[in-house]
Amino acid sequence: MYLYIYDSCLKDKKYENLLTKIEARIIDLDMKGEVLRMNLLKNISQFLKDGIKKGAHTVIVIGDDKTFSTVLESAMLENIVMGYIPIDKKSKFAQIFGIPYGDLACAIIGGRIVEKIDIGKINNKFFLGSVLIENSHNTELKIDEFKVRVGRGNKIIIKNIDFEEENFSISNPTDGLFEIFIEKTGGFMSKNSKHTLIKTNEVMVTSKDSSIPLVFDDVQTINTPAQISTAKEKLNIIVGSNRKF
Repeated sequence: MYLYIYDSCLKDKKYENLLTKIEARIIDLDMKGEVLRMNLLKNISQFLKDGIKKGAHTVIVIGDDKTFSTVLESAMLENIVMGYIPIDKKSKFAQIFGIPYGDLACAIIGGRIVEKIDIGKINNKFFLGSVLIENSHNTELKIDEFKVRVGRGNKIIIKNIDFEEENFSISNPTDGLFEIFIEKTGGFMSKNSKHTLIKTNEVMVTSKDSSIPLVFDDVQTINTPAQISTAKEKLNIIVGSNRKF
């Protein structure tokens, strides 16, 4: 039995044809299940708990990367397999998982190739991609017994997965490690950029003067202090043959 979580934006008329194709393909592949349409009043975790009691084995997110990241928290806590049907042709998560856009993703779900990949944990929340500290004034990173102080004007990126294809060999979601990049000047990929690369499975982030925000997966924000680590849990994700790992 499948559980489907629809992004709230799918109510928009511009997605009507796409959603019709997706739902028709789900029926063709005999992958019917219960549906939750996201809004502020719906409890994703309770929906999964109730579905698992009825025998559900997989939750399928129909939406974009932000939708996937939002559902990730509850899915990890319930230890259920995740699948993804992206409605954004530029989805970075879909690229990593080897999943095509729209109704074409249904065949990947039906093929059910499940991989276990690393998930990050920031305090008590999970993330898939990265944590960004845009303003790192007086920020300190504690890695094992070492401390790294980062001054004003620098950017810190702590990556579980690097979505830049040319850098993917550096950042792999199955090696149990984060990659920490500290930008010195300019943009991350600019000619004048200088960055430090540190590999670790745990880092404590603190700030001396005041609490600073850390944005993870471009969706949620947590303020320092923050303990960031590779989670003991693994994400069970349905992938395609064109996955990047």
